Amino acid sequence: MRMFLSRSIPISIIRELKIKTIQDNLGRLIYIVDDAFTTSQHEKFYNIAKNSFYRIGFQDTEAVERLTNKYLHSSWSLDEYKNLGLKDAIENLEIYDKLKDCSLDRVTINLSTPSDTYYSHTHHNQYSLIYYLNLDWKPEWAGETIFYNDDMTEVIYTSLYKPKRLILADGNIPHSIKVQSQLAPHYRFTLALFFNKE
Repeated sequence: MRMFLSRSIPISIIRELKIKTIQDNLGRLIYIVDDAFTTSQHEKFYNIAKNSFYRIGFQDTEAVERLTNKYLHSSWSLDEYKNLGLKDAIENLEIYDKLKDCSLDRVTINLSTPSDTYYSHTHHNQYSLIYYLNLDWKPEWAGETIFYNDDMTEVIYTSLYKPKRLILADGNIPHSIKVQSQLAPHYRFTLALFFNKE
């Protein structure tokens, strides 16, 4: 009987993350990381999202004519974010180095439904970190995140909603959600973290 010695191998050696970079016409960057976390971590984060307490009231714009659109969201305290293991997982990602001079402003889970309407918006002087939480998603179900050029005349990048995909973007880049189709799962979960630029 042969025995194999097990040794601890850093996760970064086992899973090499590939980071795709998109740059807009003003030099602002969008980073895309697929399979950012292990399946076990992803399932844990999904269950946290599924069991979170949601409220009506989140808005993605301050425009008066759009104030009737309210969205479901779950806001977390920074302590909850830390205690649920998300903080350690995110800070262990290589891409987190881009945020080392920033301070975390807020953590939310956005819950989209097929009847929602979304508008383009920015997060002034912040970075947005977005993580797609659903366990299964097909391209024909829509739900993409769309990034626009600064004058909103062209789409510069469309991110498919892919489970385990993480996006880090300059919040000054206009962006919006394309609502999921009626064939998609009723709930589309997205973890969103906002970091203030120092």
